[in-house]
Amino acid sequence: MSLSLRERVIITLSPRQVLLERFGRSLRPALMDRKMLACADAKEEANWHPALEALREALAHPNVGSGDATVVLSNHFVRYLLLPWNADLVSGQEELAFAGARFQQVFGEAATEWALKLSHFGPGFASVASAIERALLEAVTAVTAGSPLRLRSIQPGFMAVCNARQRVPSGDAWVAMAEPGRLLLGSMREGRWQSLRARPLNGHAAALKQIIEQECLLLGVESNDAKVYLHRMGDAPVDVQGMDVEQWLPEGPALQAGGAG
Repeated sequence: MSLSLRERVIITLSPRQVLLERFGRSLRPALMDRKMLACADAKEEANWHPALEALREALAHPNVGSGDATVVLSNHFVRYLLLPWNADLVSGQEELAFAGARFQQVFGEAATEWALKLSHFGPGFASVASAIERALLEAVTAVTAGSPLRLRSIQPGFMAVCNARQRVPSGDAWVAMAEPGRLLLGSMREGRWQSLRARPLNGHAAALKQIIEQECLLLGVESNDAKVYLHRMGDAPVDVQGMDVEQWLPEGPALQAGGAG
């Protein structure tokens, strides 16, 4: 297998900072450079405009080299829904139409301006649907187009982490992805997604054990001995006291340079 001749750049956009990581040219690329830029304060965490301005400034620097870029979006900028398996949906177009109707039902008319993406886990399994403002996708595309980078993909944060791990647990598990101001918690039973819910983190350390107990009540299930996996982005404060927690990505980065789009 031939090695890529281009370096790879992972750009992570979040409300508070933009992270740029450059990887070398190999099958198992090493981290060559890492830059972090603070964003201007936004009145709302879901406001992505300060992050885009920080990215624009970073890519305008004369020392930015060429490479293949993947942009990973904070879960602040993405909405997620679980879609149950439906054998009557036989085409991708039908699946997207169904997903669009569900997003409008849950989030209202604003969902008509969102671009949707489905992540499948096999026949009979629920799919994870993600929604991103089209204006954000267009802005990211425009900013990178004016730089030496070649944009390869734009990925929702949660799905980028799942792609990097390459497989989900086969048994019962809780999967938590924490970043400053937000926690995304998913429940799996026998390797199948049962729930996926985001909640705000209000500055203090979130007690993960208590959050899982609350989620059990909402789902109407008993607390069990399911494994708990955690992935942190940035300095997200999460209290794991009294829990046996495994790192979702023990190797570190939210997305390896060769992650899928």
